[in-house]
Amino acid sequence: MVRHRMWLVAALVAAAWSANVRGEEEAPKAPAAGKPAAADAKEGVAKPSDPFAIPEGNDSKVLNLFFSRLMRTPPKVRTPEGILEHIGKLSKVIDELMTRELDDTLMEQVVGGKFQMLQLREHFGDETAKKDLEAFTAASLADKRPVVSNFAKQMVKVQKIQGIAGLEPGERKALIASLVTDLQTDELTDEEIQFGIMAADSLEEAELNEEAVAALDAMSKAVEATKAGAFFFVEKPVKFEELLAQQVSQMQARA
Repeated sequence: MVRHRMWLVAALVAAAWSANVRGEEEAPKAPAAGKPAAADAKEGVAKPSDPFAIPEGNDSKVLNLFFSRLMRTPPKVRTPEGILEHIGKLSKVIDELMTRELDDTLMEQVVGGKFQMLQLREHFGDETAKKDLEAFTAASLADKRPVVSNFAKQMVKVQKIQGIAGLEPGERKALIASLVTDLQTDELTDEEIQFGIMAADSLEEAELNEEAVAALDAMSKAVEATKAGAFFFVEKPVKFEELLAQQVSQMQARA
């Protein structure tokens, strides 16, 4: 069968921030002259709670809701400096959560959040982010918790796939072959499908269209030949086979 797992919180963060960050925030209105600011506040209204305050305990439902909300919270100040400050606060929360005994699903999201924060730091000009990312990757790969080490392996794989165009021809061929092998299983995952399409897209972006088409063709045949692929084609409204064939046709048309 085909397994579905949530492992890329990067998309979640990017989508939430892009939807909420719409330029500079409007400056707060100053209180009327001669009138204390406190006079405008309604009596009995509680001060807003700290969005970065981590709930006590390890209740899975509570922490899942907390983390989901937090990762959708955009920075208050929409400047590189303000964003980096916000990322720093998120990272501290993530570091604390990683010390707790979380269920695998939440831990995977938390680790993914850490990787994303490190990538965002580099994107917004933090010169120390790359070194920190390398250190965190190494530590995660050596982590005794399988969910952490396995996720780190996936991230390393993603980075390699994203850089496939920069590899030597023989290395590109070997990487595609390994992705095809991963698809020849009775228990497909969304990640394996996404990795294959990601590799082809990276090749096309580098104008290696023939390699991209050949890669998608090999992947399509690999999936179709498996029991999982047969199940996928029968049970899903949109067939993976058709999706790949469509991409192949589009790439051939652009070649």
